[in-house]
Amino acid sequence: MIPQVVKTALEAAVADFPGELQEALYNKFTAYYNAPETANVEHVLRKHMTDERAQNLLFTPKAADGQWYAQLVQGPPQGAPATYPHAVVGQRYLAMMYLCHARRWPFAREFILHDGLAVLVSMFDHDDMHMRGQALDTFTQLTSNPDFDWFERPSSMEDKALHHKMLLLLDTAGIVQQVVVNKETPGLSFCALQILAFYMSWVRKLYSKGELRLSSALLATLASWMSSSLDEEAALAAAVHDDFNRWPAADCTGSLSGVELPEEIARLTDARAAFDAGDFARTELLVSEVLGGGNNADALPPAERQRALALCGAAAAASGNLKTAAAYFARALASPPTSAERQSWVLDFARTLESLGLFDRALAALEEHAPLCDDPVAVAAEVAALARRKTSARAVTQDNKEQVASAGTGSDPVWLQALVAALLQRKQASTAASKRVSATPKKSEAKRDLPHEQPNEQPHDDGLCMASKPAKPRATSKARPAKPATTAFTTTTGRKLLKAKASPLAMAKLLTSVQVADFAAALPTVLSADMLEAIFRGLQLSQSAKSSEVSFRPAAAQPLVVALRSP
Repeated sequence: MIPQVVKTALEAAVADFPGELQEALYNKFTAYYNAPETANVEHVLRKHMTDERAQNLLFTPKAADGQWYAQLVQGPPQGAPATYPHAVVGQRYLAMMYLCHARRWPFAREFILHDGLAVLVSMFDHDDMHMRGQALDTFTQLTSNPDFDWFERPSSMEDKALHHKMLLLLDTAGIVQQVVVNKETPGLSFCALQILAFYMSWVRKLYSKGELRLSSALLATLASWMSSSLDEEAALAAAVHDDFNRWPAADCTGSLSGVELPEEIARLTDARAAFDAGDFARTELLVSEVLGGGNNADALPPAERQRALALCGAAAAASGNLKTAAAYFARALASPPTSAERQSWVLDFARTLESLGLFDRALAALEEHAPLCDDPVAVAAEVAALARRKTSARAVTQDNKEQVASAGTGSDPVWLQALVAALLQRKQASTAASKRVSATPKKSEAKRDLPHEQPNEQPHDDGLCMASKPAKPRATSKARPAKPATTAFTTTTGRKLLKAKASPLAMAKLLTSVQVADFAAALPTVLSADMLEAIFRGLQLSQSAKSSEVSFRPAAAQPLVVALRSP
């Protein structure tokens, strides 16, 4: 007995199929209905699911459910067993989308906005030829839907977001290479050629100056495609080759040259390139220019916005701005596009919080997101490892406090004792000199009754204090407030050094987090005997390679250090 919901869903799609094939499909999808594989659907989506909800997702999805199909249709990793959750779920949901749902534009729109196109392109070289063929055909349906003209210049923000998703296939999915893979695949090569012709024509019309140049390798591929045994396919290959061969081959590493991306997409592409090149400041600048408003920021698909935030988080973390990085990761995790990205970002977020010493927040973040990650078992293992590191860090902190309490008892290493001794000797000499030049009289002495003072005389031999006339008695009713000390002479890192000077523990923590360049720029503005001693005390507690690198290299060239090292 075929359930009515199955019959209704498939009726129009299989109407032109032979009777035997219709019967086979009805029986196959009836089995899917009776055994909805709810547990595997839950595993793929990381969402609680009932049998009824799984059945509705497969046969009667709403338009908004297109976002979930971007995860449901993707097949398993290469070589995964047939029982793998993505293998079980992917086959049935991709088949239903290929047969029925891809024709419904409201559903298809949500699918595209949530990375569905990239998922399909990733399956163009799948080992399972049925899934590969269904992915190619579904892509063709999405680009030829009568309810959306891809060759019309986008006007609304949503239309721009759809175009962005198509444009991004050049870099994120390598669509040209994925299509060309099927040139020799029987039964699939013509569909692949149609996709290639559509994509290059679309890019040339809307995102170039009318001149889209192909690489010599791609032109050669099209030339060989003209020898196809299928007349219609050979004719299309010849037409595409002649159309794009009017311009010289592009001298480029990619397949296409002359693509002009929209400003917001171009900036994000440049931001990713800057990150790969290690220019983290430029990465943050480019992303903030897009997300901060203007530059068609509203046209960014939600998934791209979250990825941009995560990219900023990674850039800030790499440059040592851990608090900023944590804020970016928290915003990115508010709505991550995929479970795999959720896992990657929450692990980065937790590592950032751990570096800030916020173990409890890091553990809470991991525990919150673990059930929704691609591999919750791996995240759970990281939770356990982080808990152990937290316990160890607390023990080290307690030990460091005991070391501070016992400082000065002779437990310092020889090199530190020698430096501290030199510092103390320097401070003692400075103190003695200051006593010799002190001219402040005791309160019990009357300043004007000193017998040897005469007008214009200078009784002090160091010339530091001059009294040309007897001082008038000062009013004591109003005391002028002391002018607060300023730290405008130094940098942010310099102010952090001044703040940490009184606490070896704070100094140790600062030395493990500050960048060498920032430390080197700040050190000359705040260096003193006291500061140098505080740095070495912090270094003793830290005992890390990074702290040593931060401290020794910039400090070695400072005049004060050179003087202390001199015999």
